[in-house]
Amino acid sequence: MSSFIAPIELPYYGRGVVAAERIQPGTILLSKIVDNFALEVGILSTHCSGCTSEGEKTKRCTACKTIYYCSKACQKADWPLHKLECRALQASRHNGILPSICRLLIRLYAMSLKDPKSTELLESHITDFPKVAASWTDAELIASAASHYTKIYQPDLFRFLFCKVAINSMNLVTCSFDRLGVCLDTDLSRINHSCVPNCHVIFEGSRAILVASREIEKNEQLFISYTDVRVPRSIRQKQLRKKYFFDCECEKCTKELSDVEKDASYYHSQLKNNRESLSKNLKLAKELWSSSSEKRLYPWSILLHRIKLGFLNEMNYDGAFTALLLKSVNDPIKDAIHLVDEYQLLLLGKQLILEVKHIMFPNDKPLEIELNGGRTHAGEARLDQQKKVNFSALRGEQHGFLSYYKISLDDFVVWLLHRAGYLSEAIKQSHPDTCFATSVTEDVNEFFEVCKDYQPSFFDHDYFRAFQAKLEGACKDYLM
Repeated sequence: MSSFIAPIELPYYGRGVVAAERIQPGTILLSKIVDNFALEVGILSTHCSGCTSEGEKTKRCTACKTIYYCSKACQKADWPLHKLECRALQASRHNGILPSICRLLIRLYAMSLKDPKSTELLESHITDFPKVAASWTDAELIASAASHYTKIYQPDLFRFLFCKVAINSMNLVTCSFDRLGVCLDTDLSRINHSCVPNCHVIFEGSRAILVASREIEKNEQLFISYTDVRVPRSIRQKQLRKKYFFDCECEKCTKELSDVEKDASYYHSQLKNNRESLSKNLKLAKELWSSSSEKRLYPWSILLHRIKLGFLNEMNYDGAFTALLLKSVNDPIKDAIHLVDEYQLLLLGKQLILEVKHIMFPNDKPLEIELNGGRTHAGEARLDQQKKVNFSALRGEQHGFLSYYKISLDDFVVWLLHRAGYLSEAIKQSHPDTCFATSVTEDVNEFFEVCKDYQPSFFDHDYFRAFQAKLEGACKDYLM
């Protein structure tokens, strides 16, 4: 534990963590390599199982021929945990690669042999698991596989350890929240849940970083969220009961209205059934948009995310931008996930600008405008597209989103500069001390440099709001 935080025993919560002093937003409360992790099967051959780095691998385990490392140093450091996993992977070769949760269980067993005290304090809920049929079936299945393939015939012990894995593990993700696998860390496992968390966990490779999301008072308990706070209360509660065996009584859960919650749960169930279909998700979006804003609050964010992914899969950047913009501006939760959306919005916005540039600007200098044989910068003369450019000629197969909806390129660039300015400051607090934050900052600075002739003072507050409303209206029209 760092000097900012302290472990403690608390009434009702049991083990927990509190702030040892007053903490400012963006403060790194804990930064460490996680105790244990296992990568997803699909990326085992592309990512290092010692540090999660992606790229050309220089070393592969010659015994199991499954696990790759980026260096001999990573392989050597991982061997104490991989040794038993290696045996299991060899034994299970003809039945396919063992899933990440099973391999994490085997690695936790190896960790407990090396240091028995490291796993003693992990909560197991061993008496609760048998009461949930599906959870106990999973426990027996995965524990049996681990026991069989490692040839350590102690299924009861593996079942007990599986309960600890199930309760204390979390998804291992990239800084932009793409899933890499599953991990377990004894320090992070002490932090309790709230649907209104005051800190969050981000990962840089196998390093976990606990960051304060808001100001935290001395002796205030730290909370992270164990579930997606953007889904309806009933779904959150169901997930928490099934996996963690408790009911959440946080402020968010006690205030949500039951009638709104009922409708939100219905729409969320529809969304789950339509997960793979862009056309069905677009149809659901139309249905939701015609309902009240409260009804569409929870499924709207996830629905638009899936629509964005569907458009990206089709390389339709106009569609992806419209879905992401609506998701971002209607997102009531300004957390680390929201800022990743803002970053993607900046990248897609730049793509839209380049599409317009490709049609309108034959020169190589970004955002330099050529009109009536004379070259000028947008900072010197605004582009009034309706008067100076025949946008009807641009419609058809090559039309861009901005031109089709008669959105001024100048206004759009300045609007995007405002968003980039917000992103540049916020990312330093949500993702401090990460290469991701550095990359975002570099992209933002490059965008500012390219657009240096566009002055943010161009917008007053009312004009900015009016332009954003026009842009949102165009996005809704595109999707609906």
